[in-house]
Amino acid sequence: MAYINIMTLLNAFNLAEGTVTESNYDEILQNFNSTASGSEVLQGLSLNTCNLRTFLSDANFPVLDTLPYPNWVYIIIFLLAGLPCLFIPGFALYKLLQKMLLQKKTSINMNSTMCLPKSCMTHP
Repeated sequence: MAYINIMTLLNAFNLAEGTVTESNYDEILQNFNSTASGSEVLQGLSLNTCNLRTFLSDANFPVLDTLPYPNWVYIIIFLLAGLPCLFIPGFALYKLLQKMLLQKKTSINMNSTMCLPKSCMTHP
């Protein structure tokens, strides 16, 4: 499609071949559009715009159909993405509870060893 537009510009403005290329097409089009005479000529031309959907659905490319995924694909996606999202906070919660229980046990043990009966203490 770009080739057709380039040839149309070359013929409309009597330009030498190779003056307009795909890399400078937009720049030259803007230059012509900025002048009054060039703008009038451009309005009379039927320049095609590139539409990606029509470009891909031309005979050169296969038509893009949206196909539904089988159910097992969604199961695999959940296993790969969903389960780690559940396990990470679950493991953090487990570690927090484990730490809290360990602190509770150590504080109970420290309290029981700190409180000795007076009879066990020796006096000088």
